[in-house]
Amino acid sequence: MLKTIGQVINDVRREKHISLAQIADLGISKSRYYRFIDGEIDMPMFDIMTIMDALTLSFAELGQLTNKA
Repeated sequence: MLKTIGQVINDVRREKHISLAQIADLGISKSRYYRFIDGEIDMPMFDIMTIMDALTLSFAELGQLTNKA
């Protein structure tokens, strides 16, 4: 089964031990983050890029991880 971008981002967040509180400090509420991960909502690219920056995750890496999942 293919993982969504949100699921891959969440996997990376867990692997890098970034807490949900740290994501919330970026201005992204926990509930909105989980709704994105669960595929219930789309998230603006700016917010995705903000999370990726906090995770030090590049688009190239995200693409590779998404293709592997």
